[in-house]
Formats: sequence, structure tokens, C-alpha cells
Amino acid sequence: MIAVGRSYKILIVSSNFDRSEKIKRLLANKPFILIDAKDEDEAVNALASANKIFYIIIDYDSSNYNSLALLKKIKKRNFKGGVLLLIENLNDSIRKKIKFFESLSVTSLDRERDGIAYILDNYIRSFRKTKINIEVSRFVKFEKKLYVIPNSLKYMKPISEHLTRDLVQVGIVDKNFLFNVKFGIQEMIINAIEHGNLEITYEQKSEMLRNGLDLNEIIKKYSALPKFKNRKVYIKYLLTKKRALYIIKDQGNGFNWRETPDCSKSENHLLEHGRGIMMTKNYFDEVRYNDKGNEVTLVLNKKLIE
Repeated sequence: MIAVGRSYKILIVSSNFDRSEKIKRLLANKPFILIDAKDEDEAVNALASANKIFYIIIDYDSSNYNSLALLKKIKKRNFKGGVLLLIENLNDSIRKKIKFFESLSVTSLDRERDGIAYILDNYIRSFRKTKINIEVSRFVKFEKKLYVIPNSLKYMKPISEHLTRDLVQVGIVDKNFLFNVKFGIQEMIINAIEHGNLEITYEQKSEMLRNGLDLNEIIKKYSALPKFKNRKVYIKYLLTKKRALYIIKDQGNGFNWRETPDCSKSENHLLEHGRGIMMTKNYFDEVRYNDKGNEVTLVLNKKLIE
């Protein structure tokens, strides 16, 4: 159940009176203030006013407005709340058109009568949890951890979760940004295992994958070799009020990071080698290597929470 005691303002955008009323009936017993909008202009005006809209429900199939155009206007306004699209016939074409909008849920009004309340319930739980985490983060002054992991990819995702769960401390609350941070950490761990500890070159890896070998099989095979079996990956994590810092170090020979191709340049656009490093640089404020090339430091500076 949604916690009672606060009224959340929900904007319902639909030019179909019957469908609009149906949505209202489904939400009648919830702690919501429901606001109507019959077209794009009314919806944008509602967002521009002092209403402080918490969530938007858009009837995708309404004829009085272009739902995609409305989504773009909502995104342009940097709306921080959630958006739910009601689509009765969702297909690949529509999926491609709406994928630009990150904080988006989709359900059907006709086929999933309880879908709307369920999605809103989950969204509010997530919102309240994030808000509490932001409040609690004020009390964290310092956090430091050291992980020492074997050469196995099965620990990569759980550790990236551990390393990012308190980033609200430095103002990171956006789920998409958090996903990218996790991706960057995972890329650096993979590099430390594959190219660092196990000394697998990009060419060797590509050849083995072309021959049908699974990446986990490749790592397991190399990890069993006497030369590599005792090597570990060291991950240092430091969180303060001003920044989060990750130092990922392997026990390999390092590499010349200065020669990593810049995949953003047109001549390197099709190269896969170096793409993970380039993407990681887009997500972190600093990415720097030691001279040897077997240690990378990732830095996230504090963000302002709007």
C-alpha cells in the first residue's frame, strides 16, 4: 500500500473522456490529487504552473495530440518525476520511438486494470526510499573499503552494486547515471582480469570468441595456468562528502594506456578496442592510470541534487 499522509499530484493527459474517467476510478482510493489535461498545451501549462506535478500518465492513443511530441517537451523541461504511457497495442516500432525517454513505464488500460496503481505504488516506494537515503547520507562523513577478488566475472556485478549503493552521498540519485557508473566500474574490472592478470590480448580474445568460446570459459582456462592462478584484482573504494574514488589494480605487466585509440574520432569509430575505456571516461570526472598501466583511478565529484 502507498503510505497515507501525503497527496501526490498526478497529471492525466487524455482527450478521451471515458478513458480519463476510467483512470480516475482506478486511482480513486489513493492519496492522489488528479489533474486533467486534454492536449499538449494543457499538459505543458500544468507543468509550467506551481502544481509541482509528481507523475504524468499519458494516454498514448488519444487523437487530440502527438504523444511523442509531448514526451519530448516533457524531457526538454527536465521533468524529474515518472511518466506512464497507456498503450493498447505496443509494438517494436513504438518501442523504438519512445526509447529516448529514460524514466518511462508502459502498460495497458484495457488489459491490465491494476497496472496503473501497481506502477505508481512501486514508483512512490522508490521515491520515498531515495528521499530517505538522501537524508541519511547527511550523516556519512567517510567510508573506505578494500576488495581483493579472484579472476572471475561472477563477482563483477555484485561488487559494482556494493561500490555504488551509497553514491547518494555525492548527489548521484539518477538511475540512468548510476547504471552508467556501474558499467564503467565493471569495464575496468574486466580489463584488470582479462588484459591485466591473465595477459589476454585483444587479438587473442577476439580470435577465441570467433571460434565459439565463451568469455567465462576463456577466463577460467587462463586462471588455471600456474603463472596466473594466484593473481588478484585489488579494488580500493573511498567515499567522502565531496567525492567517490575507486582504485582498481591488477598484478599484470600493465599496458601503454597512452596508445589507447580514441574511439570518438571518425577513423577509429568502428574499433571495439578501447571503447570501454572511452565510455568510462564519459561517466567519471577523472580517469587516470599509473605509469605502468596496471592501476586505474576513477573519480566522481559531488553533484548537486535538484
